[in-house]
Amino acid sequence: MDSHLTRRIPRDWQSAIDRLKNLPELTWLMECRTDEQREHWRDCREFCQILKNLLNDYFSGNASDLSQLSKDERTYWTLHRDRWIALYNLIQQAWFDILQAVQEHGLQADFPNQSGEMLILMLKMWAAEMFSPCVIGVHPELGRFSPRKAHTAYLNRNKPIALPENLTLEEWRKRFSKADREMMTFSVHETFCLLVCEQVAKKDRLLKDKLKTFRRIEADIEQINYAMIHPRKKVQGYQWVNGRKERLV
Repeated sequence: MDSHLTRRIPRDWQSAIDRLKNLPELTWLMECRTDEQREHWRDCREFCQILKNLLNDYFSGNASDLSQLSKDERTYWTLHRDRWIALYNLIQQAWFDILQAVQEHGLQADFPNQSGEMLILMLKMWAAEMFSPCVIGVHPELGRFSPRKAHTAYLNRNKPIALPENLTLEEWRKRFSKADREMMTFSVHETFCLLVCEQVAKKDRLLKDKLKTFRRIEADIEQINYAMIHPRKKVQGYQWVNGRKERLV
């Protein structure tokens, strides 16, 4: 008898892992009109598969084979896996409070009613955020990547965001800059949940600890991103134009 017993994957995570198998959506590939767009879709699919495999191995109790990745890539993806786990642990713990906040702000139509469904939605939005810059006419600001601007944005990401009171989702978006609103198309659900968690954590020690774990992992990832696009690296900027990736001068 094999001494190694594979653990049963929690139901919510099994559903999320199964969803990752098909991200980005195959229908999104149909929107691609150039070879560069199709290559970008394949790259995004590969990223989703890496995360899927890491999560599957983690919850199954198996060691992940990351030999095909560089040392820095192994560190990055392990942290990325841990971020999703910590994020869901946080949201699951505060789910009752999140649902209450959703009802108070009249956002029921925009939010799922199960924490597992929220996890799947956030994974889909993550995949969409990766893929969308290459698609013609979709969020043009996201189709442009300036290393210097991105570097400055990372330095400014700790600015506080206040939880809105009795605002619709669209009215809430209007409080942000144009570039921020573009990003919130993908991250608004996660952002809202985290804002609720931050409020509840002030009087919930367990949630406070989970939030601290999440923020620590997120900070480690941010530091890697910060280092990758530091001006001294002289990273080349680019912009998607008519389905083609052009270098920024």
